[in-house]
Amino acid sequence: MGGTAGVVRLSARRLEEGGLELRVSDNGPGIPKEVQGKIFDPFFTTKPAGQGTGLGLSVSYGIVKDHGGEIRLESEEGVGTTFIITLPPPAAANAA
Repeated sequence: MGGTAGVVRLSARRLEEGGLELRVSDNGPGIPKEVQGKIFDPFFTTKPAGQGTGLGLSVSYGIVKDHGGEIRLESEEGVGTTFIITLPPPAAANAA
């Protein structure tokens, strides 16, 4: 959110098939469309040198995938961003 004040919302819900959906939303500036396809790439960052390595979302992506889940984003410039993490039921995660 660029160091400005804002709101971050966390929510969770159980899915019908027993999985879990987690949402992390903010009312920040949003992520430009031309950047959205790269944000999970290792070392990709829009921050100035020395202010980030570009590994946070890449590592998060790997952790979610290792647990059999998915992570995606919905973002609109000027409105905010939501990251949606979907995890399978425990039995399905252990089989993956």
